[in-house]
Amino acid sequence: MEDIALFFEMINKLDEPIKLDEPIKTDISEMVNSDFIVTINKNANFSNRVNEFLNKIDKIISTSFGSAILYIVGELSDNIEQHSEYSNAYLFLKQNLKEEIVKILIYDDGLTIPLIFDKNSINFSEDNEAIKMALMGTTTKKEDISRGFGLSSTKKIVNALKRKIQIISRRGFLEVENSRVKKKDLDKEIRGTLIFIKLKTPEKDLNIYPYLE
Repeated sequence: MEDIALFFEMINKLDEPIKLDEPIKTDISEMVNSDFIVTINKNANFSNRVNEFLNKIDKIISTSFGSAILYIVGELSDNIEQHSEYSNAYLFLKQNLKEEIVKILIYDDGLTIPLIFDKNSINFSEDNEAIKMALMGTTTKKEDISRGFGLSSTKKIVNALKRKIQIISRRGFLEVENSRVKKKDLDKEIRGTLIFIKLKTPEKDLNIYPYLE
């Protein structure tokens, strides 16, 4: 678990350059006690490690809500494998049955969203704008223009559940909560991309297909 400890040591150091709001920092820091944690380094079989994580989720949340979580984790993990050129990636899931809340944290130390846009000559003015563009569906995959890093569909599902997604990538920070957007650029950049998602268990079955690209 040494690599997990090092990861959260890094998260705690983010407070100075990012000036995280206390609720955000608390949410992220609490993920150290997640129910499921998977770490993936560049020498590991990425698909096997992600499938191990997804199978654990499926066993405890085998509902339409579980399907939404599986889709989100699967899409965002696939983006890491295909785009980021990571050395290390981390997947966390924490379930609070009493509050009916599920929290997901996904981080990789590879290429950031703004840097990938730069490399593909996609224009933007600030890093937070690049993140917003990815959420709106802008993609670097010419053969599949609807993908948008998988973030577009993820955002729609999060909005349907009236909860929040927070993304930090290079200098950009963006939060969407109940369809309200908060964004800014940071004084310093971080390595890689961090995505934190907080979901409330829906009162009725959720059909995710209308939200998929």
